[in-house]
Amino acid sequence: VTDADRGAGRATQGAQGTKLTWRFRAQNVRDFSFGTSSQWLWDAAAAVAGDRDGDGTPDTTLVQTFYRPEARAWAWDNAARYAQHSVEFLSGYLWPYPYAHMTALDGPVSCGGMEYPMLTCIGGERDTLSLYSVMVHEIGHMWFPMQVGTDERTHAWMDEGLTRFNQAQGMQAFFPGYDRETLARQSYLSIAGTGGEVELMRHGDHYPYGTRAYGIATYDKMAVNLMSLRAILGDAAFLAAYRDYGRRWLGRHPTPYDFFYAFERNAGRDLDWFWSPWWYETWTLDQAVAEVRAGGGRAEIVVEDRGLAPMPIHLTVTADSGVVRRVTVPASVWLDGARRHVVPVDSVGTVTRVEIDAEQRFPDVNRANNVWQRAGGAGGPE
Repeated sequence: VTDADRGAGRATQGAQGTKLTWRFRAQNVRDFSFGTSSQWLWDAAAAVAGDRDGDGTPDTTLVQTFYRPEARAWAWDNAARYAQHSVEFLSGYLWPYPYAHMTALDGPVSCGGMEYPMLTCIGGERDTLSLYSVMVHEIGHMWFPMQVGTDERTHAWMDEGLTRFNQAQGMQAFFPGYDRETLARQSYLSIAGTGGEVELMRHGDHYPYGTRAYGIATYDKMAVNLMSLRAILGDAAFLAAYRDYGRRWLGRHPTPYDFFYAFERNAGRDLDWFWSPWWYETWTLDQAVAEVRAGGGRAEIVVEDRGLAPMPIHLTVTADSGVVRRVTVPASVWLDGARRHVVPVDSVGTVTRVEIDAEQRFPDVNRANNVWQRAGGAGGPE
């Protein structure tokens, strides 16, 4: 429907004054919603949603967007393309989108961004980045909780946190070079250690009213936790476990313990040391380069654990020879209560720089003590 197609009897079957009957049918959905307006334009596209039935042939989904002409100023004339990419990206990253269509509506401001099976209502003024951001987030909810039936009221992080993480992956794919993960990490770090943070394992109704605690915990901290888990397990192992969790709980209702177990089962590792501080506590991570000792053909890096949340040590050691060594030490070095750990590094020349977590994959609350830099022949914190 274009601007010229709007009006009674133009874009609908039947003459003006006659009645139309719309029939809707959906299987395996948990809710129902629809929208209607005489003001909307109608755009559509086909999205390749993956091989839904396993016959080796990719299946498609009808993507539909409805918006007022004035919403072009808010990038809605690109909405069909945004929704198409969202369905296609998430179908590849997670598993195939199962439904025959996906619809996005330009709605009242009160919609904000709200998800229903096969439909999202998006309200308010937006720009290109903002509209794609909310589009991929709300379409991401077609996986959690529309397919994997999590209980947002009780454990909101199982719904919003996973979707925030998936949103970040989609944005980084659509806008090369854009880092939505860093924004989530910065949001979490803005409240970490301030006393205003609340643990994830709390009923959604029991967060302190009028504070940022609920939003940061359930959206951004949970996304950050998934980023950390990916760094611990490795990209491939993490994604395999993540997909396995979702597929095993399609059409059912997992608890947090099912989520934890899915990763432990796939990784073949006990991860209680990770779940406990990051879900049940508000402990923070703070690793520091305390000292660098050189001699005898090798260097010793002394790392201190100044926070309460244990995490593997990811060290990057640079020498004047240009050699760069990356050393990973498992979190087990901290689990018996040690606060300092010496990391030996084979001879690489004179060490000029040492950095903890140079890739910034973990949410360290104080990166000022993560770097040691040699200057003027003497070493010290940068």
